Amino acid sequence: MVAIRRVAGSRSARQGHEFYGCLLWPRSDCKFFIWKQQVDVMFSDGGNILELKNKALEMKIANMEIEKMIYKKRTKL
Repeated sequence: MVAIRRVAGSRSARQGHEFYGCLLWPRSDCKFFIWKQQVDVMFSDGGNILELKNKALEMKIANMEIEKMIYKKRTKL
């Protein structure tokens, strides 16, 4: 999964906080989103391994959905 780090804007209650989101957003229907703070916790010594595995699977699914969308667009050409 390719994700990009972004910063929450002025319309967000968490303005200025960093998060990771889908590279193709908002041009696609990708729903991947995670706060950078959550990623930092997952990769720290105190991170929950099950949460890490779950997020990794979510990222894999999101990546497959993006690949499917790209494939569909290419085959329509």
